[in-house]
Amino acid sequence: QPFMNIRALSHEVAPGLKATVRMEGDIWEMEDQRNWSDASFKTYGRPRDLPWPYTIPKGERVVQRALLSFDGTAAPVAAAASAAVDITLGEAPIGKLPKLALALSPGEAAHALAAAPRLTAAPAELIGWFEHGTESQAVLEAYAALGQRLGIPIGIELVLPCKKPVAEELAEAAALLRQAGLTPAGITPIQAPMIKWVLKSPEELGLPGFADLYAAAREAFPGVAIGAGVLSNFTELNIDRPSLAGADYVTHATCGVVHESDDRSVMETLETLPHIFRSVRTIAGKLPYRLGPSAMGMRYNPYGKTTDANRANIRTAFAHQEPRQRGLFGAAFALGYMARAAAAGIDRVCFGAPTGPFGLVYRKTDYPQPWFDAQQFSDPATAPVYPLYHPLMAMAAAGDAEVLPVRSSDEKRVLGLCCRRADGEQILWLANLTPEPQALSIRSGGTMTAKMLDATSFAAAARDPAGFASGASHAIAGGSLSLAPYAVAMLSARMSA
Repeated sequence: QPFMNIRALSHEVAPGLKATVRMEGDIWEMEDQRNWSDASFKTYGRPRDLPWPYTIPKGERVVQRALLSFDGTAAPVAAAASAAVDITLGEAPIGKLPKLALALSPGEAAHALAAAPRLTAAPAELIGWFEHGTESQAVLEAYAALGQRLGIPIGIELVLPCKKPVAEELAEAAALLRQAGLTPAGITPIQAPMIKWVLKSPEELGLPGFADLYAAAREAFPGVAIGAGVLSNFTELNIDRPSLAGADYVTHATCGVVHESDDRSVMETLETLPHIFRSVRTIAGKLPYRLGPSAMGMRYNPYGKTTDANRANIRTAFAHQEPRQRGLFGAAFALGYMARAAAAGIDRVCFGAPTGPFGLVYRKTDYPQPWFDAQQFSDPATAPVYPLYHPLMAMAAAGDAEVLPVRSSDEKRVLGLCCRRADGEQILWLANLTPEPQALSIRSGGTMTAKMLDATSFAAAARDPAGFASGASHAIAGGSLSLAPYAVAMLSARMSA
């Protein structure tokens, strides 16, 4: 909480006009919701440091009120025409493109294996969730089969039940992985009570501390990278900071629908990522920083019993399946997410999954998926793909290309990511983060061609992803480009000498 014991808040709502909210009858405090990647602050009562739950005795009268007042007069402001967004490319590399990972879950492993041929560019890693004592060895075998099919390593998020000594449970899990033929590239161990928002250290819960946990994991998995951190949001990493002495990397995840679920608020979560990344870099020191399985939707609920299944396909917080994942909005969000991660020098980003609620490739589900459910195909290997498939697969194919700085004159409207391949070709991705068309002025020293992922190309891109990727591009005249609502542009440039 950045501000506590609040009685009143004032701010300038327009030039010359100040609004004041005064709270009477209780003490309020403010929460920085950037911890959850929300671009907002929440002001609430009762203060969290007072005992809770609390009892109001029968017959007691509680009076609270909030008074809103204004001071001054707002000067009339003429509506200004929206200026074009200037996109400027830098020449000096700022690092390497983050390695792309995709998430695996026990219920999706078989579907992911069937859809593997659709992953034309294999991600750098797959990250599988495994609850020891709950999930069967068959889950690990499915993870191993998918890793072998794609020729890529598997990392494991290992949840320990804490019913036996931690070293014993880790040894059991290691034996299961060996029996499944799975040699993990990394292990992020976490004790089951700590996957929730507990506000207490492991020792306060009667569990081994972080240092003991990581030391035992290294003993059980010699030569395997050990991750320190959480499987949920930065909030939990920030509250329960792990010991890093026995770790090889730091990790956490993010979710776009923790508090507000309207389009603007979800897209604004991209604005908080630089703050989170900077904070984690401070915590992690020189350790590599790997973002764990992240998406707009919530894969599990750290703050309650379950997530919202959201079979009605509405915009709602705590949604396990998020309908915008399947649309152009999802592609723009994913590209904006990768742009933020690349600018921050994140080592690895796990965003999305092969199939399912967080997937890149369609499969039939128990909730409706309009348009996609009507498509005809006989083999999961030829299933339609969602729009975010295209920028993410292109980035997976780019490997460890150099990242060049991209400056947008209005990052609330347009974000960009540019990388340079070994042959000198520059690939620039641009995302319109708004529901309105955006005019762009691109400043670069060479000729550019563009391929658009928008409402007009949606169907073709979904049905024939390979054809869309290899299809014709059009030249950009004078660096001017128009992006349709939530459109993504993929531009290629051969820079002039």
